[in-house]
Amino acid sequence: MDVLEIKEFFIFNTKLKSPLEKPSDDDVQDAKLLYYYPENTEILVKRSNMGIIEGTTAFMKEFEKSNSNFLLAELNKVFFVANNYEEDFTICFILRKKNINPTIFNRCESIESKKKWLKLFLDNFYNIFILFHNKLKNFFISKENPEINTPLSEDKHGILNDFILNYMKYLETMRFPLIDNLQYLPMSTNSQASIILSIQRLLEKIPDIKLCTITYMGKIIYNQLPFNDISILYNIFYNSYLGTAKFFEFAKPPFETLPNIALKQEIKIDEEKLFSPNASPFRKVFNLIGSKSDFLIGIKDVNINSSKVFIPNIYIKELDCEVRLLVYYFYDMLIFLFIDKKFNVIRNIEKIKKISHWVDKFFRDIINGLYKSPKSNVESHIFCYTNKANRSIRLSNIIKKNQIDEKLFEIIRRAMFNNEDNNDMNSLTKFKGYYVYYIKSIGRKVIMIFKDNLTMTQLTTEINKVNRDNFFYIFLS
Repeated sequence: MDVLEIKEFFIFNTKLKSPLEKPSDDDVQDAKLLYYYPENTEILVKRSNMGIIEGTTAFMKEFEKSNSNFLLAELNKVFFVANNYEEDFTICFILRKKNINPTIFNRCESIESKKKWLKLFLDNFYNIFILFHNKLKNFFISKENPEINTPLSEDKHGILNDFILNYMKYLETMRFPLIDNLQYLPMSTNSQASIILSIQRLLEKIPDIKLCTITYMGKIIYNQLPFNDISILYNIFYNSYLGTAKFFEFAKPPFETLPNIALKQEIKIDEEKLFSPNASPFRKVFNLIGSKSDFLIGIKDVNINSSKVFIPNIYIKELDCEVRLLVYYFYDMLIFLFIDKKFNVIRNIEKIKKISHWVDKFFRDIINGLYKSPKSNVESHIFCYTNKANRSIRLSNIIKKNQIDEKLFEIIRRAMFNNEDNNDMNSLTKFKGYYVYYIKSIGRKVIMIFKDNLTMTQLTTEINKVNRDNFFYIFLS
């Protein structure tokens, strides 16, 4: 099966100008380019690839009368995938075929499905980047000379290189194509009330906390962030269709280059350089080393006199604001705490350290009673449930336990991109030895898959059984 891998990547802005008084045509073209990976690519190749995107996009708008900023083109056995963001910035990936087990990119047979998938891929890249590095405009453009392409600092080059490499690692964890959905934990009313009360107590002790999200066993149990933002963050830390943790693989170089922060008043510390200046905070956490309760992102004691501090700023797109991120791990519970950007970390180190005390006090007694056992009987079926209203996703255990082959995974991936624009409907199709049944209503979609050896009577009986008895529990189980 054909797969695609990243060959080259670049960002450019067509409105940027050269700082030279009398720039040549090449100088004008080079001034648009903000970043190119790999950096050692020949300059003629960089100019050519950027020209392909500019020319094709202009052609589409002129002759196809298209208002879309998305571009997908195949040339010389590679795919050019590009899209505009923040009006003037273009992000482009050059992808090539790679014949390996499909874990990064799966080629859909339908061109429309392929476009949707790759558009999701670009949006996902952009959203993760700005989550950790703010808007492209703020990262690349100088406030003093906003129309001039100011060369990136060595630190920012390092951040981009590190981010690209970590994003490739991130893609390897995605078997379903970049679906930023959420897993929720079914809870009893008493458990929900206990969680809310515990959070209120924690916020009373540390009023600098502005927002909070909590997961348990890889599932959301409390959230104050907008769905788009928390779904991106959640999918970085967890596998969305399994609910399994991915963050145990994060604590690898260059994270070890973070400086030790000495807890002595006479030592002055630049708060803006609490972590390595040439590394992206994306996919960086402290190593738990078998601990059941400790900071993943926050403060890590080295000895009695010094600690490591890693508290990055993140950008909440939906709220258009920056906050500081703390993540505390507590017995399969992840507590995401979002603190005001103006919060002085160095002056309040002891206050942050006390979070571990308050979490232990307020949450320890309620963990065992959180999970509510479901009553679903549909786990023998193959299904995928999605709900746009709360970004939830629910896959049957047969899928989660990998008890299906790649052919069936392809059917599910394909099905999840079809009928996106249709109104509420039920439909039945046959594909590669399976019946695929769609149930779509009020923003919810259930895809059920049955082997084609069933008679129509048997198939109708199974569908009716799910619709009648188990539809409600598909999400809860």
